[in-house]
Amino acid sequence: MKKQYKVDKKLKRKRMVVMIMLSIFFIALLFMILLTQTTLFTIKNINIENNNVIKKEKIILASGITRGENIFKINKKTIEKNLLNHPYIKTATIKTKFPDSINIDITERKETLVYDNNGNYIYIDNEGVILNNLSTKKDKNIPILESDDKLDPKEDEYISNILKLLNEHNKKKYEFNIKKIIKQNKSTTLVLSSGIKVALDGVNDIEYKLGFIEKIVNDLEEKNIRAKEIQFNRGKNPIVVK
Repeated sequence: MKKQYKVDKKLKRKRMVVMIMLSIFFIALLFMILLTQTTLFTIKNINIENNNVIKKEKIILASGITRGENIFKINKKTIEKNLLNHPYIKTATIKTKFPDSINIDITERKETLVYDNNGNYIYIDNEGVILNNLSTKKDKNIPILESDDKLDPKEDEYISNILKLLNEHNKKKYEFNIKKIIKQNKSTTLVLSSGIKVALDGVNDIEYKLGFIEKIVNDLEEKNIRAKEIQFNRGKNPIVVK
């Protein structure tokens, strides 16, 4: 009798465990159905933050998110990867805001240089990333690079050095603006927005040369002197040509 009692007790325990497991399973299944099928958790709002150049709808399109999609079905890593495929997006952070909103915070890449490649205008950011390739130049105050040699924007060391020069210029916020960079053979000429040309002896000692240009330009303005060119390629000291 005792053995039979023990066997019945074990069977009851097993049945109880099975019933509990089945109950948990069906509750979880019901919960998942409610989460994924109800309209309460469908995406209604997609909020974009820190976009200045790219339009909101283009960012949403690039993300792959669609309004009406269930918020639990989205994959943040996939959305981030989709967004980073857009050339103008440098970083992207995705946050879900329950029950029906997605927040996308981006950092945009900025156009730093335009390379005129025989009428094709290649827009490049400060890290050398190609952002755009257009057949007509956009009306923007971005320095344009003209060269008598064909340059490779992805690998050319010269473009890399020009970007270093422009980055230093933008970092220090000099008062003069660079409108154009002209490369002829091994010489480089900067054309300032004032029309003054600056002939460099090489794209080196950037900080020194930019600081010297600033001093000369300010001195010319104070004395109301018009100059055609500042030459760094004629000796140790720069020469001002009036």
